Amino acid sequence: MNSESDDFGIFLFRPDRGFYTSNRAGGMGDDDIYTFVNEDPDLRVVNYFLQGITMTNKDDSTRVILPNTKVTLLGSDADAMADYVTGNDGKFLFRVYEDENYTLIGETDGYLVKRQLWSTVGKAVDKSTLKELVTNITYDTILVLDKLERNKIFVLENIYFEYNESYIRPDAALELDKLVALLNDNMEIKIELSSHTDSIASHEYNMALSQRRAESTVSYLIKKGIESNRLVAMGYGETRPIARNTNRDGSDNPDGRQRNRRTEFKILEIGIIQRRPTDEFDEDKYFIKNNN
Repeated sequence: MNSESDDFGIFLFRPDRGFYTSNRAGGMGDDDIYTFVNEDPDLRVVNYFLQGITMTNKDDSTRVILPNTKVTLLGSDADAMADYVTGNDGKFLFRVYEDENYTLIGETDGYLVKRQLWSTVGKAVDKSTLKELVTNITYDTILVLDKLERNKIFVLENIYFEYNESYIRPDAALELDKLVALLNDNMEIKIELSSHTDSIASHEYNMALSQRRAESTVSYLIKKGIESNRLVAMGYGETRPIARNTNRDGSDNPDGRQRNRRTEFKILEIGIIQRRPTDEFDEDKYFIKNNN
């Protein structure tokens, strides 16, 4: 097209294909109809989708489908882009776009609100490798919600302290920010934040160190806006191991000691809250102790 001849009457029957009329040399008559194909890869369309399943963990650690869950997709500006209520199959599907960061939020009665990051950054396909004009790419994910239960314990991963210190390291702060988000999403819970050590050093030393670390962690959460009356700091030292500090033959067990040096939170109370997005949380106003 756009030759020195008289080219006119262009008609597209697909975004990359069409017809036009021309009196250029080499035709069958005065004005002839020609077809064309534009092989520019930029004309190829890629649609991206995120599909997933909402699930929960049973007591034996196996996962089962969690139906009737509202799933919200937030964009990088934290605005809700779409939401979806899963059926009995727990499945959800969203349209997403390349080079974007997203947050998935899952919520249903009786379960902790779950917030999960997901991104298409670095996952876009090279259009020049595609043969079809339109290509659909679907990514898979699983959104696991935890049952809301009193005395349920959660281990906070990657919360480390320097030797004999209790200040919050930058890497630990990143992990604690996830707990801040969880507490903001689940304003009806009150938690115990506990710190644990291995069995090295004396009982008195371990108890004092773990208490300082628990209090330091709680202080960080309060500075991030969590109400102090929703938090209890407890240091348990070496008294509640979840792994052996020594092997059965008496030799040291470094892996077990590392597992025992941990930070946990336990749900102490579950209230009944009426969520009012424009109001700040007020325990006297919204938190009703539920002993069931």
